[in-house]
Amino acid sequence: MPNTYTTSEYADIVFVYGYCDGNARAAVNEYARRFPMRRVPDKAVFTRTFQRLRETGTTSSKSRADGIFAPLHNNRRTENILEHFDQIPSSSTRRCSLQLGYSQSIVNRTLKADGRHPYHLQKVQNLLPEDLPRRREFSEWFLEQITNDASYYRKVIWTDEATFTRSGIFNQHNAHIWAHENPHAVKEQHFQHEFSCNVWMGLCDDTLIAILDDMPLIDRANRWFQLDGCPAHYTLLVRQWLHNHFSGRWIGRGRDCPRPWPPRSPDLTTMDFYVWGRMKSKVYAEPVNDEASLRARILQAAQEIPLAECRAAAQSVIRRCQLCIENDGGHFEQKATPDREKTPEETNIFPRRRADVITSSFCTLETPAKPEVPSKRGGII
Repeated sequence: MPNTYTTSEYADIVFVYGYCDGNARAAVNEYARRFPMRRVPDKAVFTRTFQRLRETGTTSSKSRADGIFAPLHNNRRTENILEHFDQIPSSSTRRCSLQLGYSQSIVNRTLKADGRHPYHLQKVQNLLPEDLPRRREFSEWFLEQITNDASYYRKVIWTDEATFTRSGIFNQHNAHIWAHENPHAVKEQHFQHEFSCNVWMGLCDDTLIAILDDMPLIDRANRWFQLDGCPAHYTLLVRQWLHNHFSGRWIGRGRDCPRPWPPRSPDLTTMDFYVWGRMKSKVYAEPVNDEASLRARILQAAQEIPLAECRAAAQSVIRRCQLCIENDGGHFEQKATPDREKTPEETNIFPRRRADVITSSFCTLETPAKPEVPSKRGGII
């Protein structure tokens, strides 16, 4: 864009801006007082002119590709910006701009030209040193089962419990409303009258299970039943039930357990890394106003999860075990590639089989009889 002021006017703009200690608003008033017969620049002209002079050595908005000192200046600027992010990788472009005195757009362009991209930190489960060999051992055992039987991942019943509350989940970073004017929208939290619902569920291949009676006995004959290390799963009553119904075919906690489950490993069970997050994103898509609505949404969310996604989640345990071994039992989710989204045709390639009942700690919706499996509180789920 061509210059809109003469060289002497630009010199006066820089002088007045420095006289006012970089206060653009005060510089506008001072410029008008000193030069009443001139056109008065707005405050943006003062800041841009000074910034351009500081970065390029000229008040002209035209690039000086033929300048003698421009390449040297640009190289130094690039080195300063890249060195800043080498030393502080978590710094922001705004902080770098303020600290080094370059415009934020130049910082962004420099990082882009260098091929750098901003990446979010990923929250993971805290692991103890003794957890790593246990996670690796379980992953090796699971892959060994896959080697002996390629369809083994389809025979595991992954189970877990989750609590659905009124407040739900809210990611402020991803919550936006596009509008011409600010709607001043709010998200209510910390209600005085809270309610919640505890849900037990299992996933086996492409089927979500709410009650084990929904699965025919012939289908349970070769299944493995998985439990995490929750203390309620370690009671004598639970272990006796597992020995009676899944003799030698259950994963959990205890000395008599056929296959120990590695503690603090939500990244290895489909319920934690897929099902609960998928369901809660559906349940909390709209505000929940009462407990009945919460239960209804839980049921609906379970029905709406595509079957092909369930099978893909069960199959992804294989890849997760491989990554776990590659990282010697350490964190690997930051390296796991999300499964691609399935097309509508793919999500309907399997017959729909859904348990139509989910139980809660507050009520039991109409359900057929189910095996007496002790709950976390020692009662019947």
